[in-house]
Amino acid sequence: EHLIKSALSLSRNTHRLNEEAVQLNNLGIVYRQKGNLIDAENVFAKALSIDKKLGSPEGKAYDLRNLGINFFLRNDLELAQRTLEEALRLSREIGNQYNEVQTLVALGTLFERKTPTISLELFREATEKALILKIPEATWQSYFGQGRIQQSLGRVQEAQTLYANAISIAQELTRRGDVGS
Repeated sequence: EHLIKSALSLSRNTHRLNEEAVQLNNLGIVYRQKGNLIDAENVFAKALSIDKKLGSPEGKAYDLRNLGINFFLRNDLELAQRTLEEALRLSREIGNQYNEVQTLVALGTLFERKTPTISLELFREATEKALILKIPEATWQSYFGQGRIQQSLGRVQEAQTLYANAISIAQELTRRGDVGS
């Protein structure tokens, strides 16, 4: 957190708005991981404001994804859905496949509670794209999400296979020392 705040201060002092928005997102993720959703939302909103001012669709897509996840975590599911769908639309429009995959995973998790069939489709799409793009973090998360849904639908064998795929990828990430896994 300290290093991110230092980088944020440097970006402000050098008037590098793009870098300021990036560091605000990083700080928001740290706040969110600590469970401080209010501060996270505030810095994500500041980043979105900067990216709108800069006319940066890529920045806006990341900001919207982060805000949508935050809204989900504070249980504002309607706002989370609208925000994540906008992030997905924008990511697809500009061809940002990485953010598209991460947003599909977030939407899959959101729909898991209310419409498992839609959630399953979102996780499947995320898995396909994550495999092609070689994004192992999103791959294991989307396999795991599919497994949860298959298990809830009583499809135990399908769930076991999906869980095994997810665990295999997560274990490989752990062996590589990827702490984000």
